[in-house]
Amino acid sequence: MKSIKSRLSPRQFLLLLSLCIGLASGLAANLLKWLIHSIEHLLTKGFIITQGNIMYLVYPCVGILLSALFIKFIVRDNIGHGVTKILYALSRNQGFIKGHNCWSSVVASAITIGCGGSVGAESPIVLTGSAIGSFFGRITGMDHRTLMILIGCGASGAVAGIFKAPIAGLVFTIEVLMIDLTMASLVPLRKLFYIGNEHHVRFQPYLFVLCGTGAGLRNARHPLRVDFALFYPGDEPL
Repeated sequence: MKSIKSRLSPRQFLLLLSLCIGLASGLAANLLKWLIHSIEHLLTKGFIITQGNIMYLVYPCVGILLSALFIKFIVRDNIGHGVTKILYALSRNQGFIKGHNCWSSVVASAITIGCGGSVGAESPIVLTGSAIGSFFGRITGMDHRTLMILIGCGASGAVAGIFKAPIAGLVFTIEVLMIDLTMASLVPLRKLFYIGNEHHVRFQPYLFVLCGTGAGLRNARHPLRVDFALFYPGDEPL
């Protein structure tokens, strides 16, 4: 990785990292969906949909118990699903998210949701994608500002992959997580939500990757900053 980094410019290396993070977060999102549906199918196989079953009340309790045991004896740490943990990592922890969040949130949430727990998949997969971005940023020695962009890339790709909503993934990241709104930082995000949404080996979406790469190289030479002070004179630029 260091040899590749030395041969590329910082912006080109950022685009390469965004590609890797998009693939990883998209795979994590689809793995989570597959685990949820597999557990649900396994537990409800042979059930008659039009009739009630006492197991519908038992399974959620079993899922919660299994998740608690998984966290206590395997992870041995507080997983802490939610956007608040990401925001805390960005503001107070220099973008550091623990490595186990790359997989622990997927497993725990798959058990809980697959067993019928009344929770959603958004928070776990956003934390997973952000942890993947933080992991790639740390192992490549990125600075704090670039690490924030990579965390946003992971979150955007994860949301796009889990909900098949690429635009929502980009908007979510910009609105909730991101501080840097330069065109140079938006290019990796645009690539990420396409890759996270269509990572499962379809050839046509990779045209978007090529377009994103070309646009990124162009913006690397001529960056354009989005200055919201133009629209809100009383506020400071973001």
